[in-house]
Amino acid sequence: MNDKAFVKKVNRDVNKAKKDFAALKDDGIIAVNRKLKPLAYDVMKTVDSAVKTIHNAVENGLYQYNTKVKDVVIDIVPDRFVKQTPRFPWAAVSLSLVFGLLVGVLFKPARSLLSEFQAGRS
Repeated sequence: MNDKAFVKKVNRDVNKAKKDFAALKDDGIIAVNRKLKPLAYDVMKTVDSAVKTIHNAVENGLYQYNTKVKDVVIDIVPDRFVKQTPRFPWAAVSLSLVFGLLVGVLFKPARSLLSEFQAGRS
């Protein structure tokens, strides 16, 4: 075998090895994808079920909260006011803001008195 034939054979073998490595790499990627697809599907199912469970829990909690608030409102607020509120939502929002500010003013001094009490105690 002369040098030219030897170089050709080496080049052919190198090219064949490159093709074999490429095929091996592709086969490995395909095998990994085959293994990962079911795992990804299981994760998506688990996340989907968790989201549905959380959604149901939040929905039930909000329903219970709304029911309790309605019961409290019916007991405390006069009947005429309850009937008029849906007709004038701006009035309900305004009253809520006034009530919130009033509660804030009432409790804010209590915080400063409490801090003075704790400072005097030390």
